[in-house]
Amino acid sequence: MKTLKQSWFERFVARSIYLVLTPFGLMLIWIIYRVHVHGRHNLPKDRKQGFLIVSNHTLFFDPLIIAYAMFPRRIHHSTIERNMQIPFIGRFIKIMGGFALPAQNSWQKIGDPISERVGNGWIVHFFPEGKLKQFNQNIQRFRHGAFHLAIKNNIPVLPMTTVVRRIKIFGKKIYWLPPKVDVYVGEMYSPAPYQELSPQYRQAGLMADAVKESMQGVIAAHR
Repeated sequence: MKTLKQSWFERFVARSIYLVLTPFGLMLIWIIYRVHVHGRHNLPKDRKQGFLIVSNHTLFFDPLIIAYAMFPRRIHHSTIERNMQIPFIGRFIKIMGGFALPAQNSWQKIGDPISERVGNGWIVHFFPEGKLKQFNQNIQRFRHGAFHLAIKNNIPVLPMTTVVRRIKIFGKKIYWLPPKVDVYVGEMYSPAPYQELSPQYRQAGLMADAVKESMQGVIAAHR
């Protein structure tokens, strides 16, 4: 898949930028949103293990917030195809390891290349909701593509839930200040129990619903 390929020069530039600029970017994210990460013990101990991350999409800077939670491990973020066509920004996204999901038949086109790279240790991040809904804490319906990929290729899925809370002063929510953000790293989901379910076409949907329900429970418990 063309959007997943990088030349040696692009890989060198990406690694250099990541090592030099990422700590500053993540520090800025912490200053703005006062991000606190919970549940780091759920991260795999094997630093060479590849897996998928799914998270709710509630802030424009969600990719950086997930990167903050996973630092120093590098994350490969999926994005919509039109973002890759924006001058300079699209090139920067690619250099930094981002890739576009094709508008049509995306999983037929990109599923095998992603699986191969996860097998080589990539961590690939998806927003199953499909689109940003600013400050939303009622998780939208999950699309099934990432879960179909996990079940078909036996890839574990790590849910990460972003909980957004408005700052209060004298009991009143202040909407002009950036919200406080907490990220909760959930327990890894194995696709194995869903691979045994019948009928087969419902497997990805059941896994998606289970993960979504657990993430909504996290929001309800901690908001």
